[in-house]
Amino acid sequence: MKDWTRLLLSVLPPPEEVSPRWRIPAGDDATAYPGDYLELMGLYGPGCVDDFLCLLAPQHPNENLDAHRLGPAWMKGIEELAGTVGERLPPEAEDFGDLVAWAGTDNGDMCFWIPGRRNPSAHLVAIRAGRDDEWSVHPMGIAEFLVKWLRHRLVVPVFPDDVPADEHSFTPLVAGSPDPPPAPPSTHYLAELILATENGGTIPRTDCDAIH
Repeated sequence: MKDWTRLLLSVLPPPEEVSPRWRIPAGDDATAYPGDYLELMGLYGPGCVDDFLCLLAPQHPNENLDAHRLGPAWMKGIEELAGTVGERLPPEAEDFGDLVAWAGTDNGDMCFWIPGRRNPSAHLVAIRAGRDDEWSVHPMGIAEFLVKWLRHRLVVPVFPDDVPADEHSFTPLVAGSPDPPPAPPSTHYLAELILATENGGTIPRTDCDAIH
């Protein structure tokens, strides 16, 4: 287990049990994801941190929790907006690889992990705001990002000031059910982002509780 993952366990208690059904599939489906993310899926599974940041899982039966589906959809929306509403990618990510979705927030913010092209040990956590075109980029892995953010040692400009909470919680989004939870109608962040931008508005808030 990686050091930052161990620290995260002391900051954010994991659920007592993670259903094997929600774990990342072995083999090719796991190769695009960093090691600490694979550990998080095994220890926590998909779910909400402090009722705000929701961890996604590749090939999850609920399309609103499926990182494989949401990542390309998010990037398509960002690319369609590039040139008219902000940049496709932040300047810090120019020498890095493809963006990999790993979480989304209650406000529609999109969380990506970006591997280094030339240096495999280099990586970024990049967050695209759901309500405007701002990026927040952090040169660290996912587990390190979560630990520092939850300990209030990392400021994420695109996140609201009232998160994270002082006492942390993790709420699994499978709720122990063998069936996938129902998909809420309002979690298609980028479709709403494009529509909202065209209309000069903002993305409506999406509650994690609606995914249960």
